[in-house]
Amino acid sequence: MILPIIISSLLVISCTSLIGIELNLFNILGLLLALGFTIDYAIFNKNKTKETETAIFLACITTACSFILLSFTAFKLISNLALTLSLGIIFNYILIKIFTKKEV
Repeated sequence: MILPIIISSLLVISCTSLIGIELNLFNILGLLLALGFTIDYAIFNKNKTKETETAIFLACITTACSFILLSFTAFKLISNLALTLSLGIIFNYILIKIFTKKEV
């Protein structure tokens, strides 16, 4: 469960630096919030059924979309926070699906 968190954080930091966003307090707060989402997704994904798998996917998509919309605000600090969160949520969901498997 630790490996997806580390890889996702590195991916988010590298993507934001490629875009030209400097690392600041709001980006770090966004990474910490994305960490909370990652732990939730990992716990529910570990004990998944068909219904919970659909619920996790829909929760990820709606949360990421809301933060993507928030990233278009004119206030740069909030925009950076929202972009970091949306990238973190998307990367976390993908990596959690790759690294967690249901034990039989």
